[in-house]
Amino acid sequence: MDDGQRSAPVIAGAVALVLVAVKLTVGFYSGSMALIASAADSGLDFLVSAFNAYAIHNAGKPSDDRYNYGRGKLEGLAAFLEGLVIGLSALIIIGTAALKLARQDTVTHTTPAIWVMIFSTVLTAALVIYLRMVSKRTGNLVIKADSLHYQIDLWTNMGILTALFLIQYIELHWLDGAISILIGFMILKGAHPLVRDGANMLLDRALDPKLIQEIDRIIRAKDSGVADYHRLKTRQAADIFFVDVHLVFNHDISLLAAHRHSERVEEQIRALAPKHTWEINCHLDPEDDSQRDKVLESQH
Repeated sequence: MDDGQRSAPVIAGAVALVLVAVKLTVGFYSGSMALIASAADSGLDFLVSAFNAYAIHNAGKPSDDRYNYGRGKLEGLAAFLEGLVIGLSALIIIGTAALKLARQDTVTHTTPAIWVMIFSTVLTAALVIYLRMVSKRTGNLVIKADSLHYQIDLWTNMGILTALFLIQYIELHWLDGAISILIGFMILKGAHPLVRDGANMLLDRALDPKLIQEIDRIIRAKDSGVADYHRLKTRQAADIFFVDVHLVFNHDISLLAAHRHSERVEEQIRALAPKHTWEINCHLDPEDDSQRDKVLESQH
């Protein structure tokens, strides 16, 4: 496994922990609900990053007698749970901010709050750039989720910073609660793709349609040696792509020749995404028995 996949969630967690301490201290000192909400979000970031580190470490373990297909779905579980936790935090932030608006609370000591948000914005921007680089290089779903999450944090930090400037110089104190509610809805929007992508992996959703079209093209190529195919099934777990397919050959072909043709097909499929690990299981058929399989499936 790429070292970046192991270190990325650890670095993200360390950054989140630093931001929690700084934001929470200055948030209570200044009375800024937006800053306290951002601190709560950073606290959840830390917990999620800690779970992500555990998931990535275990997802990369090879298959064994207990887990024959490996533990790759831990990544999907991590992304799914991360999305749920983020969504819950967003609802809490929205509710608390609405209460603050109703009470017409004011923000004091805005100067230290502004400096904290400048520090937070710069640190978060650096983290987003780093996570994007690791995600692009490895294709890891958990790191991609973290990257998207911290990207949302970056925009919310900039929103809070803008609000604090307006509160300090124009005394628009209601902006603190309004910005907090906006942050909450932005976090909810960001949680949706994490829950969706994590659920898709847990439910064994098929690979990208374009990738499946390329697999179809390879199998149906004139030089593949394959007469036809059926029961093509695909799924993904972590960085592993699984493909199961029944390849149909002419009944008079030798088993050795059919095996060589299937190996060549597998090599071409793996070349479609060389950064990923492929688990390809080709069943060799001397005739098309797809109709029989459909009848058997209908009886169960």
